[in-house]
Amino acid sequence: MGARHPARLYSPRLLAAFQSYLPSYLGRHFNAVRVARSGQMPRLERPTVIYSNHASWWDPLVLLLVSGRCLSGARIFAPIDARALERYSILARLGFFPIEPGTVAGARAFLETATQLLAMPATAIAVAAQGRFADPRERPIALQRGVSRLLADRSDCDALPIAAEYPFWEERLPEALLRFGSVVRAEPDESPDALHRRLERALETTMDELAFDAARRDPAHFQPLLSSRRQGVGFVYDTFERLRNRVKGRSFERAHRSIDS
Repeated sequence: MGARHPARLYSPRLLAAFQSYLPSYLGRHFNAVRVARSGQMPRLERPTVIYSNHASWWDPLVLLLVSGRCLSGARIFAPIDARALERYSILARLGFFPIEPGTVAGARAFLETATQLLAMPATAIAVAAQGRFADPRERPIALQRGVSRLLADRSDCDALPIAAEYPFWEERLPEALLRFGSVVRAEPDESPDALHRRLERALETTMDELAFDAARRDPAHFQPLLSSRRQGVGFVYDTFERLRNRVKGRSFERAHRSIDS
């Protein structure tokens, strides 16, 4: 491996420090980060490609938080546009490696690097498999071919679909919602096209199930990984509610869903 191979640049200490900062940062922008209880919490016991839809700019940061809370024990690497990595070079220390999107050379380099990484113990690759930002309600979903090409002829490797969306519920800040789907494995003599269609169906099913849970707007259906300290509608409204509850002899709860109208 060359000196600039992702595994050589990866810094567990820096990643741990960044993950300890993430709750504070995400807590300023989200009411909560939640994982659907209807999905199975994964155990990465084999080389794994974690593939997801690409709902938002927030996807990588939310995944970093989730990996620290739910996928501990595995080193997770992820491709990123080479131009972005050149601008934010510190991301290479967190497991990101450069690719040239939309080029044959870039696809070849991704497969080569990802194959080398998956050959290492306790290692996973995370990929925003749609390759572009897309509304989580878009159907049918279309994935790029990198994941299926990576998994073809690899019976030792799992593919784990993750769905993500960021809806607003009752609070001023949005929710970050995720759901783990069922593992997909390449079958003997399965064609790359057939595997690709199964990967698309598995992710689409996971997204549909997350959408169903999200539409119920009930936190009880989710396991909270992070709850913001900034719950509430805003300073003026919260101040009014404090005064109203004081007059009625009740304690003030900042969460909007707790307000008794």
